[in-house]
Amino acid sequence: MDIRNIGIIVDGPTEKDSLENMFYKVYHKTPVIRYGPGNGLQYTEECYAKKVVPLIVFLLSGNVYSLILIPDLEKREKKNRITLIQFAKKMKECVVADIVKTGLFHEDYLNGVINVCPSNIMFENWILSDVEGIKASKLINDDAEQDYYDGRNGASLLNDMMVDKSYKKTRDAQNLFKYVDSEIGKGFSRSFNEFMRVFDELLNK
Repeated sequence: MDIRNIGIIVDGPTEKDSLENMFYKVYHKTPVIRYGPGNGLQYTEECYAKKVVPLIVFLLSGNVYSLILIPDLEKREKKNRITLIQFAKKMKECVVADIVKTGLFHEDYLNGVINVCPSNIMFENWILSDVEGIKASKLINDDAEQDYYDGRNGASLLNDMMVDKSYKKTRDAQNLFKYVDSEIGKGFSRSFNEFMRVFDELLNK
């Protein structure tokens, strides 16, 4: 599948710009990346689905043949007692059910083209999947150590690693993520690995 026929829906402009830069660096073109209604603990899966359905219908009615949704898990595992896998499954079920109600697409088709690959617990955890790489930005302390940071507060961890200022998503995330080597990142973040696995599978269809 041509990369331009793959759609990705993220939580906001920071993730959009970061992923576009990553794909452009490798493929010299990018998937269709759009940001959806936002996310957070105040958004139930049903609420997110209802708000994102119009965008999904628009994309699937055009030149997008398959979609990946990337909502953050946030702190749902602790507060709502739901695992990453359960969250992804429920999110997909809610999205598919709401689109089926429109009468525009069949359920079997939607189940085949919609994928949900949440970050665990936020996009910053994917940035932390290659600590040695992001040190090249000169924003990260030299003594920052690589670990498996999925499931921990990525923004707080990055804040502790910054050289001389606090971490600010809108200012720093895109700059840091461009130094992440996805091959290394896949080894240190299961959620990032799953996203890349699904993307590669779609690309090779």
